Amino acid sequence: MGLRDLKRPRRLVGLEIVSEVIHVEDDSTCCIMLLTEGMSEVTEAQIAEAVSMHKGKPKAACLRVAHGASTSNRKKEMSSSEQARAVGALAAFVDVNDDIITQAADQAQATKRLRTADGRLLPSAKPPSRIRIGHILLKCQPASGIAPSDPQARRAAPADRTQADAEAQLLKLLEVLHEAYNKGPEAGAGKRLTTKFAELAKEHSDCKSATAGSLSDLGWITQGQQGKEFDAAAFELPVGGLSDIIVTQRGVHILHRLA
Repeated sequence: MGLRDLKRPRRLVGLEIVSEVIHVEDDSTCCIMLLTEGMSEVTEAQIAEAVSMHKGKPKAACLRVAHGASTSNRKKEMSSSEQARAVGALAAFVDVNDDIITQAADQAQATKRLRTADGRLLPSAKPPSRIRIGHILLKCQPASGIAPSDPQARRAAPADRTQADAEAQLLKLLEVLHEAYNKGPEAGAGKRLTTKFAELAKEHSDCKSATAGSLSDLGWITQGQQGKEFDAAAFELPVGGLSDIIVTQRGVHILHRLA
């Protein structure tokens, strides 16, 4: 707490620390989600559905749960003070796998041995030097000031589109892609996803890449070309992977790694 908080003491919610130990199975993925008071109408089934659909995508999962809470709050007769409660969520996905921990320890030891042997750091696994990526970009109006120039923009952002609007629209597109991936035999799921992604990019993306060839992609890129936020998501994706919703100076994106 800062000095201002100490000068004006506020009533504490509670003084007792409450903890619970949960056993998590190996080779599983867990989601930890914190919800604001305004999310009290969300059911466990809604949370489970959002986490299952957007596994590994914490922002998308939170947006889906928040959308469910907003819908429930509108349907229910609530007082003005209840309606004013903030709707928000924070989530993290955690992969539980003993093998990953063991491999990380082995890699750390191998790296240490390599450093000791020749004085140089030679990690056993390096990120790819370049990847082929497609994206759907929705440009939006800045919260304040003037939007930066974007020579690669296909069109300007609509005058009334906020970042929240762009995120909500991309959430819908992510769910269309999820449906396309799961609709049909597993053997062709990756191809269906890539085809649908290109189709949606042509229709919705505000980047010139939307008109680039049959896959509507950016082509081969190296780190540093698109900015650190973009790189952090793109270079972590496996081939065929679909990213969470990300925000950069250009706008709001979802990414699909092609190679």
